[in-house]
Amino acid sequence: GGLSCPVLVHHGSDDPFISPDQFQAFQQELSDQRTDWQIHIYGGAKHSFTRPEKVTQADRDAGLQYCPKSERRSYRTTKAFLQDIFPDFSSPIQQ
Repeated sequence: GGLSCPVLVHHGSDDPFISPDQFQAFQQELSDQRTDWQIHIYGGAKHSFTRPEKVTQADRDAGLQYCPKSERRSYRTTKAFLQDIFPDFSSPIQQ
């Protein structure tokens, strides 16, 4: 059972789309399936924290908000995750 590939999740602590119970159940399911997983939670970040266009009041009202600090951190974490899986990985994106 379980996924045959590693899983990396980036989650904003203030994401209104996923309840704490849902998030806990997701983690439990990954563990129950013996999946190789990592979850990184970014304090104060909402949903869509890596999307620079999510800066309007309507976005904020909808629970969406760009967070540059969380975006930078998630980029570095993703790059390290991919380099761990694919030692020759080199990101074409520089941040």
